[in-house]
Amino acid sequence: MSPPRHSFQVVGANTTTMTTSDESNTNNNIMPSTDETSTVPSFNPSSLLPNGHNSPSPLPNRSITNAALSALLDSSLRPKPCNVHGAGPLLVSNIPASSINNERGVILGIDEAGRGPVLGPMTYAAAYWSPTATDIPEGFNDSKQLSAEKRASLFDEIKRSDSIGFVLRVLHASEISRNMLRSEPYNLNAMSHDAAMEMIWAVLDSGVKIETAYIDTVGMPDAYRSKLERVFQGHNIEFIVEKKADAKYAPCSAASVVAKESRDTLIANWKWTETSYEPKRRSKLWLRLPVRSQMYNMDGEQPQRGCTIWLS
Repeated sequence: MSPPRHSFQVVGANTTTMTTSDESNTNNNIMPSTDETSTVPSFNPSSLLPNGHNSPSPLPNRSITNAALSALLDSSLRPKPCNVHGAGPLLVSNIPASSINNERGVILGIDEAGRGPVLGPMTYAAAYWSPTATDIPEGFNDSKQLSAEKRASLFDEIKRSDSIGFVLRVLHASEISRNMLRSEPYNLNAMSHDAAMEMIWAVLDSGVKIETAYIDTVGMPDAYRSKLERVFQGHNIEFIVEKKADAKYAPCSAASVVAKESRDTLIANWKWTETSYEPKRRSKLWLRLPVRSQMYNMDGEQPQRGCTIWLS
């Protein structure tokens, strides 16, 4: 069984310049800066974690979007206790002005990073812009084919752009393992499909019309496309679902950059949940074992059928 359509809430509100005395900041997620001359707000990252079943809200402007993104990637935001409950965060950027009231609709791409990693989360991202936008950076390609320097440069351009909107969904190891160990299995393909659909809903619910969605396939492209067409029937979205879409279509490539750079930053800022060295030592020993031996844990016991444990 798939999770509810909306499981996340990002609360946004208008921000103000910190030096303006006659304006008050009513958003609890925006924390005052200690520098009275600063116009860059800090952000309370806990607002990106699950909060009921409300539709996620886009952040109000690019300054707060980047503050939220920085807070998310710097802290990793794993639910506590991360191996017991809780899903990862969903961040919805501010909506570019060129994407609002656009009769034609935007072009949108979706891709992931870290599918099947030995450490850390899987990240899903969507990126979109108006087809008439003229200030979209050049050089987008599959993030895995770009140099680290070029990928970082493109990510910075996306974050600065007034024309590109994006969504980021983080699926931590604990969430993935817990889902796969359900009595009724909820596999990685289903989680990937649901993450993609959740991001599409977030964009649509923000009032943005989507003309075309380019999606790097998970599973059989035709079956995935048919599923998307059923779910989004009536929204007149053309779905192009292909293998290696991230190397063919610029919005999908941009999403690939957001996903890969976000995951790399999360890993660079990783915080172990264990309080001692022993769990990490045992994990390293387990990874060195032959595949057949890995069917048993370090105590010689065989896990339940279909067990897949992702390291957190």
